[in-house]
Order: sequence, then C-alpha cells, then structure tokens
Amino acid sequence: MKGEKPRGTDPEACAYLYSASLEAPMGHDWTQIYLYIAGKVAARAKNAQSADDIKVDSLDDYQTGLLRDLKDWIYRHRVKVRQERRRAEKTQGHDRSTGLTSLCRYRKGKRLRCIVTMP
Repeated sequence: MKGEKPRGTDPEACAYLYSASLEAPMGHDWTQIYLYIAGKVAARAKNAQSADDIKVDSLDDYQTGLLRDLKDWIYRHRVKVRQERRRAEKTQGHDRSTGLTSLCRYRKGKRLRCIVTMP
C-alpha cells in the first residue's frame, strides 16, 4: 500500500512462526497470531480448507502490534541478508560463462590471494 513502509509478507510471517513453533511452545498471543496469519495464507490457496474451531478472524491491538513488529523484523533481516550477499558477490568474482568462481582475500585494498573454484 502506498505511504506505508515495506514489511515482510504474510507467507513469510507464517513460515517464520511455523518454524518457531517447532523450536519451542508459543504463548497465547503468538498462537493467536499464527492461527490468524495461517488462515489468511491458506485462504489464498486453491482448494484450501481450514478448521472452523481453530480459525481466528481478528487480532486485538496488542497482537496486531506484535505481528507488525515481526513483519518489520523479517523485512529488515531480508534486506540485511541481500546486502551481505551482494557484498559477498563483489568479493567473489563469478564468471557465468565458465561457471568458475574466484574468491579473493583483501587487506587494506590489496589483493592477498585468490582461489578459483569449480561450480
């Protein structure tokens, strides 16, 4: 939406909460958020069926804030990873025509050594 800052998407939040639920039990608020977001994501899929007894139609203000903060964190983390990958690609010269990758080490702007690797 115009005027809003970019955030993580519903499917990203759903995937993150799913994996977090496998790591440790979630509290009531995060469970409600997960069921809400999973219901929204599943509703977009064709032939999606969701159980009415666990369906969450809305979140309270506190839960909405938690979800917004999670999506903000996901977006910031995604941007950070992209930047790190771009930096790594600059240090690694990948030749698409040959498939060779050279990894060079630099210190104070001087190239110390390079290693060429096969794909």
